[in-house]
Amino acid sequence: MQKYLLLFIFLSISMLFTKFSNAEIKIKNYYTCDSIKYPKYSFGLYLKKNSSAKVYKINKKKFIYHEIQYVDYKTFLNLKLKEFIGKNINLIEDDATQAINFYGESEGKYLGGCIKTKDEISVKCKLINFDLISRKKKPIDC
Repeated sequence: MQKYLLLFIFLSISMLFTKFSNAEIKIKNYYTCDSIKYPKYSFGLYLKKNSSAKVYKINKKKFIYHEIQYVDYKTFLNLKLKEFIGKNINLIEDDATQAINFYGESEGKYLGGCIKTKDEISVKCKLINFDLISRKKKPIDC
């Protein structure tokens, strides 16, 4: 009995000091996803609770929005973006590098990375900067 009690205490304490990954994709958060090699696939994202998301994109210097459905698997999210940016995307949490990356759904090709942003204004500002940089212009301050 004492062995089990000591084991339980040890496991409880070790769980308190375990470092959890920062790469967790969370619902009700904003993300900005950038693709340096493929700028047309850069987008912003707000994940809602009901398996839907609002996606932001710059097209011809204007913001366009699109409501999509996503499928939440344990290790990744599948975003149905084919009609919006031309490709369905998988967001994958990479615990080794503590990053969130995105890949093309069908071929699994690496497209870019995502960062968590605090609000819609930050998403728009970062998308403007990605657009400016892709056109070899100086970015603005966010």
